[in-house]
Amino acid sequence: MELQTFLTLFIRRQRLILWIVALALLVGFLAYRLQTQWYESEVLLSVTRQGSEATQEYQYDQYYRLQADERMADTVARYLETSIARRETARLALLSADREKEFIVNKVAALRLSPSLIKVMYQAKTPTEAGRIAAALVETGERHVAELNEQAANRNWFTLVSSEAFSKDGRFSLLSALGIGLAAGIFIAFWSVLILWYWKGQKTEAR
Repeated sequence: MELQTFLTLFIRRQRLILWIVALALLVGFLAYRLQTQWYESEVLLSVTRQGSEATQEYQYDQYYRLQADERMADTVARYLETSIARRETARLALLSADREKEFIVNKVAALRLSPSLIKVMYQAKTPTEAGRIAAALVETGERHVAELNEQAANRNWFTLVSSEAFSKDGRFSLLSALGIGLAAGIFIAFWSVLILWYWKGQKTEAR
C-alpha cells in the first residue's frame, strides 16, 4: 500500500477516530473521578541501642557492632512485611473490621536505607489513619525487638526510634488519566481503521 493510500484510509475515517479518542478520554476522566481516596504513607524507623551490659568478655569493635545493627534492622524490616506483623499492626491501630482485612491483604514494604535506618511504606484511607498505623508499626516492631533482646545471650539492648508519618495522595492525577486515555484511544482507533479496511477490502476503502 502506498503512503498516500494509507493516509487516505485515516482521513476518510477521521470521524470514527475522533469518536474513539473522545470515548477513551471520557473513560479516563471517569476513572479519575470514580477512584477511591487513599494515601501512600511511609514512616522511618531507626534501630538504636539503649545500652550494653558490662562484662569482662571481649567486646566486638565498632565494625562488628555496626554489622549487628544492620542484621537487626534487616530482621525488623522482614518481620514488618509478614502477615503476622500486619495483623498485629492492624489490631494496635484500632482499624475497623473491613479495614483490618484490607490492611492484612495489602502489601507493607520495608526497605533498609542504611545499616540502622528502615523506611516502611503502606497504604491508608486518611492521614489520621496513616498516623495510627505508623504508631502501631513502631509498637509492633518494638515488641519483636524486645523478644529478640530477651533471647540474646549478650544483651546489647536494641530499640526503635520513629519519625512522623508522611502521607500523600495515592490517586493518579487527572493529567495521567487523560494521557493514558488519549494513548489508548489513538491505539484503538489506529487498529480499528485497519481492521475495517481489511474486512471491507483494500480497493473499496481506498477508492
